[in-house]
Amino acid sequence: MEIENEIKNMKNIYIYISLIIINSVLIKLTWNNKLILLVIINILLQLLLFFQHNKKLKDLKIFILIYFLSLISVGIVEYFWLFRYFDVETGKKLVPLQSLVSPTVTTLGLIITVGISYMTIRFNQKKQEMDLIYSLIKDQKNLITEEIIETGSAIKNRCKAELNPSNIAYIRIVKYLKSNKNVLLTSGSKKISSRDIELMVLTSWKDYIFPKQKNILKKSRIAESHLLKEKNINKNKLSMYNRIASTLFNTKSSEYIFKNNSLPVSDVIKGITYDESVEIINNIYRIQYYKLGHLFKHFHRIIRLILEGIISNDKKIQKELLGILRAQFPEEMLILIYYNASYTYRGYGLGCLLQGTKFFGDESDFNRNIDSEEQKERTHISSSNFYFPKYDQMIISKVYGSGDLLGVPKKNKEKFESDFIELLRGLTENE
Repeated sequence: MEIENEIKNMKNIYIYISLIIINSVLIKLTWNNKLILLVIINILLQLLLFFQHNKKLKDLKIFILIYFLSLISVGIVEYFWLFRYFDVETGKKLVPLQSLVSPTVTTLGLIITVGISYMTIRFNQKKQEMDLIYSLIKDQKNLITEEIIETGSAIKNRCKAELNPSNIAYIRIVKYLKSNKNVLLTSGSKKISSRDIELMVLTSWKDYIFPKQKNILKKSRIAESHLLKEKNINKNKLSMYNRIASTLFNTKSSEYIFKNNSLPVSDVIKGITYDESVEIINNIYRIQYYKLGHLFKHFHRIIRLILEGIISNDKKIQKELLGILRAQFPEEMLILIYYNASYTYRGYGLGCLLQGTKFFGDESDFNRNIDSEEQKERTHISSSNFYFPKYDQMIISKVYGSGDLLGVPKKNKEKFESDFIELLRGLTENE
C-alpha cells in the first residue's frame, strides 16, 4: 500500500515536470510579445497550487530542488533541439539527430533519478514516523496501570455523585447567596463567610429546602465532599445558622427558596448546564491531574503525530493507526479521555484535535433507524457509562464522529478552541 502511494506521488512529480516543459515552450514562443506576462502568471499559479498541496517544510525543500533541476535540464534540452537541431527560418537540420540523443537521455535519466530519490526519501520519512507512532502506542498501553484504572474509576464515581440534581441544587443555592449578599443583609446577618454560607445551607436543608421538592432535593444525594463540611459544627455556629435560616428562607411559598420571592425553585432544579458540568468535572480532574497528566500528554502527542505528521496524507493508514490506538484503551479509559477532552480546560486542545476522527464512535452509528438496546451500544463507549447520555452521544456523533478532520491551525489557536467550546455548549443547551 505504501509503494502504491509513493508511485502515485511520483506520477504527480512527472505531471509537474510535464507542466514545466509546456511552460518553457510557451515562454519561448511568447518571449517577444505581451503574452509572456500571462504565461508567467500561469506558471506562478501552478507553483502556488503545487506547494499548497504539499505544505510541510521537508516536502517543500524537495519540491523546490526538483523544480530547479527539472527547469535547468529541460531548458538545456530545449536549447539543443530548438537552436542546434532545426533552423526555424530556413527549415534545415543543423546537426545530426544522434548528437542530441545523448543530452536528451541524460536529462531524462536525471529526472528519473530525482523522482526515485524523492520517492525513497518520502518512504523512509513515513517509515520512521510510523515506527515512532507504533513505539509510542506500545508505551501508551504500558502507562495504563492498575493505579490509573483505579483513579479513573474514582473520578467516574465522584463525577456521578456531584452531577446529580440534589448536589447541583446545593451548588446553585450557595452560589446565589455568595453572589447576592443583599439577601443575607435582610436576614440581619451583616458578616458571614463563604464557608458559613455553605454550612448554613446544609444545616437548613431538611427543614427549609427539602420540603419544596421532595423527589429531587434529597440531602442524602448531596455529594459527600460537601456533607463532610457539616461535621464538628459547634453549638454557637449552629445557633447562628438556625437564626439566619429562620429569617432567610421562604416557608410560605413552595415556588421560591428565599423570602421576597427570590430564587425560584424551578431555577434550582432545572437541568444542569454545560458550564456547570465543566466547572464540576474540571475541578475533579484537576485534583487527580498529578496522576493522569502523563497519560493525557502522551496520548495527545500520539494523536498529533497521526493527524499532523507525514502519514496524515494517507487517510487509510491514518484510520488504521487511530483504530490500533483506540484498541489499547479499556472502556473506562475511553470515558476518562472523552470527558477530559470535552469538559476540562486542560483537555480542550486534545478535543480540538479529535474533531472528526471517529475515535469515540462513528456518526452513522447514531443515525440508524433501529430502536433497540443493541443500537444504543454500537459505539466504543456504552451509553450507561455516560454522565449525560443524550448530550454525550450527540457530541460524539456531531463533533467527534463526523469524519471531517479539522486540525488545529498554527495561528489563532485561542479562537479555534473558543469556537470548539461554543460548539459543545450549543449542542448541549440548544437541543
